[in-house]
Amino acid sequence: MSADVKAAVDAAFREEWGRVVATLIRVTGDWDLAEECAQDAFATALQRWPADGVPRRPGAWLTTAARNRAIDGGRGQAPRGRRAVG
Repeated sequence: MSADVKAAVDAAFREEWGRVVATLIRVTGDWDLAEECAQDAFATALQRWPADGVPRRPGAWLTTAARNRAIDGGRGQAPRGRRAVG
């Protein structure tokens, strides 16, 4: 991994972590899931950005990746407040 990509991910973490997690908490209502998905998005950035290049708007890329992970991870579960009783 190049030093430029590492520096970009480090900067994005410092500047965007709180916003990414806050957005995911609003979307999912679940603090733990929000943090897990944000971590996955940053890990994915470390894998993808060296090959694809650092996106023009890293925060937007990270938020989208994390939101998609949260949505994909939540499929198959009953919506909050409507848990199946069995």
